[in-house]
Amino acid sequence: MEHEEHGQQQHRIIQLAQYLSRLTVQQDVWIEVGKALVNLLDVDLVAFGKCHEDGAVVVRDWSFSAHVVQNMDPESLINAAVAEVMESGFLTWRLLHRPEPLPVAFLPITQEHQIIAVMLVGHRVSESALKEMLDIYLAVAGLVGVTVTRLASERELKQHRQHLEELVQARTAELLKTNEMLQQEVLQRTHAEEALLAEKDNLIKILEAMEDMVYIVSPDHDIKYANHAFLKEFTFRKDRKCYQLIHGREQACHWCNIKDIFMGKTGRSEWYCTKNGKTYDIIETLLKNTDDSLSILTIFRDITERKQTEEIIKQMAYHDALTRLPNRMLFSDRLHLEIARTRRHQQKLALMMLDLDHFKEVNDTLGHDVGDQLLQAVSARLTSSVRENDTVARLGGDEFALILPEIARVEDAVRIADKIIESFQNPLALRHHELRVTPSMGIALYPDDGEQEETLMKKADIALYHVKRTGRNRYQIAE
Repeated sequence: MEHEEHGQQQHRIIQLAQYLSRLTVQQDVWIEVGKALVNLLDVDLVAFGKCHEDGAVVVRDWSFSAHVVQNMDPESLINAAVAEVMESGFLTWRLLHRPEPLPVAFLPITQEHQIIAVMLVGHRVSESALKEMLDIYLAVAGLVGVTVTRLASERELKQHRQHLEELVQARTAELLKTNEMLQQEVLQRTHAEEALLAEKDNLIKILEAMEDMVYIVSPDHDIKYANHAFLKEFTFRKDRKCYQLIHGREQACHWCNIKDIFMGKTGRSEWYCTKNGKTYDIIETLLKNTDDSLSILTIFRDITERKQTEEIIKQMAYHDALTRLPNRMLFSDRLHLEIARTRRHQQKLALMMLDLDHFKEVNDTLGHDVGDQLLQAVSARLTSSVRENDTVARLGGDEFALILPEIARVEDAVRIADKIIESFQNPLALRHHELRVTPSMGIALYPDDGEQEETLMKKADIALYHVKRTGRNRYQIAE
């Protein structure tokens, strides 16, 4: 009979775990948990206590079975117990009167090892019987904490995806196709996860179906459990330590923070796997087993695509989409840094403003497509005409800017300007055209012509304007 009751109890806990796993960010997790405990575990009273920023304790989201009277004990008694658990991190219990005695356990609910709430569980049993059931309620509190963490992560992931989509859409049509593919992959993964959750009937099967790699280790680095995704990447042997199996080392990794995890901290890191070329977001959290022993649950989440997308967005933010040269924003940052470095080393720096002569006629007569090809060819020729540590940027249209650091005298800048003009003596070969264009340039020197970015750019622009007025296809030093 006792075995049958134990089996029923396990079945109810599994049902509760399945129910919690189906909760979504649109639902109130506290109300849903209370109803589930009353309906699935025959709990008579459930509530949740929290602390406001001002320190005040609030107990809310009450759920009652049909067997208890819904009158309240003094708030001070309940609030004091909640405050005790929030402060100490340990569970406690009180004997409430409603009007018959009702033992109530107060259990901490943690999220990333931070106590975020206290769960009140009342059961019409003796106080000693309630203590015997504490392992069950501790497990339930753990499930609630995991559920809150999961929903918070899903909410954060949803917000991140929305923000990412806004950034991609704001950049250029070049990323629209990538964004559409990403949305399709997210949708496919969501459908796959929903199908898996519908088919699985306990937590172990859920872990086995996860695409994330999951494993559990003991304090001695022994792998006690590994899910299917993990086994696909690493050939599992029971006598192998985690550092041997994953990193191919014969001793514990020097960066391993397993001691900190066993002290109650949650680990979060990124790791690049040379074996498969993927980047993983690694979460390590402490598990308390029913026999009070401790283990560590580790989750490897593949974030390779997210890292690649972030790199693309970063590239688009600081580079010109047509020529791949630094744009005005990156040019301004580099000019600021180069001036600071030049000032520190007491050197000189040249700023060169350049545009193409009669570029508008190319667009008007041959079309913007040919104009774009011309700008790309000009960018390549400029880059090949300067030194490796020089900066060539496109500020817009046919306007380019060059930063020439580490020059000893004005003649060094003149030599580079002559080289650029000479390089444009040969025509530029495009796909269906061969065009000959000439550049006009204005040059300002730091610190001779100014020590601020705005001053240098203004003087270089004035010199460029003078060249355009007096003949083109040459350069002018700022006066």
